[in-house]
Amino acid sequence: MRINGPSDTGERWLLARRSLNDPTDLACFICHTPENTTPAELARVAGARWAIVDTFQTSKGETGLDHYPVCQYTGWYRHITLSMFAQAFLSVIRSKTGARIQAPAIWTDSPCPRSGASSS
Repeated sequence: MRINGPSDTGERWLLARRSLNDPTDLACFICHTPENTTPAELARVAGARWAIVDTFQTSKGETGLDHYPVCQYTGWYRHITLSMFAQAFLSVIRSKTGARIQAPAIWTDSPCPRSGASSS
């Protein structure tokens, strides 16, 4: 539902999402869109959010996306870039082979040695 009219910078919409598993579970979002965006396009873009969230969760487990203590921007930026490149590489390999590769449990269960969370 549009919650205000067109403006110089676009439109604002109220988007309500209902869970497929539990119809009583509702979530509402305020969205800012370019002018003339259709409700169907808004719903399609909002639905793509879950694929992005899933990708980041997978990157945390498989490529150590969340295993860097932020000390300086340059180091953080390099770590994020390398981690996301590794995730893209794994995704391409997975799509070409049709395999579902899972990270070993040791990658996801143990803290990063540099994070300060380890006992060493």
